[in-house]
Amino acid sequence: MGRDNGPRVRVPEQRAPERAAVEEAGLYFSLLGPVRARRGEESLPSGSPQQRALLAALLLRGGRTATAAELIDAIWGEDPPSQALAAVRTYASRLRKTLGPLTLASDSGGYAMRIGPEALDLTVAQDRASDAEKARASGDRCRARTLLNEALGRQAEALAVYADTRRLLAEELGVDPRPELATLQQRILRADEELARPVDEPAPASAPVLPAQLPATVPDFTGRSSFVRELGDRLATAEGSVMAVSALAGIGGVGKT
Repeated sequence: MGRDNGPRVRVPEQRAPERAAVEEAGLYFSLLGPVRARRGEESLPSGSPQQRALLAALLLRGGRTATAAELIDAIWGEDPPSQALAAVRTYASRLRKTLGPLTLASDSGGYAMRIGPEALDLTVAQDRASDAEKARASGDRCRARTLLNEALGRQAEALAVYADTRRLLAEELGVDPRPELATLQQRILRADEELARPVDEPAPASAPVLPAQLPATVPDFTGRSSFVRELGDRLATAEGSVMAVSALAGIGGVGKT
């Protein structure tokens, strides 16, 4: 048989959907706080409250498929609208256009998010907290503290706050953020490790000293030694069985006691 000299078709290398979605899109999602999505440094529109509820419900499934019925229940509860199924399909279609078909996949009549564990702030926080508990159990409290602080480092949330602040300053005052705030934004974008460093705790305040002695003498009290001596003389000179009786007179506070 002769050789085939016709054009050759090169089949592109196939990659696992989950890995491709994370690497190519660079997506990151936030559930700890407002539901947000971003690609790299760019915030992505998440749509109406119902569409954000759909996104949150899918992210909370941890990659497992959610049926249409489950999503309808998550969005509307016990009182869904008559066109709930069509609405879910519409929300899913819009999210797929924003996130990409590899990220939001249709599966067995439902939908599933194909993202890696580092693409969701909730998963990152849970993993760090789990590692912190293991470190604490092994006696490494310093590492446990570091991991817990990392579990609380919320980059997307911080960037969203900066964007809201910048928009508010522009709309209300017509000014840009101060250089210090812009510098902080750049440090957040670079994931500056210093931002996650725990702040040194102040030294505990010393316990107040409780009094454990008799009160000090009154500074302007001169004493009553002469009267004590006179009273002692009267008692000492009593004759026979006669009881000596003396009375002290004076206003309160002059030292009769």
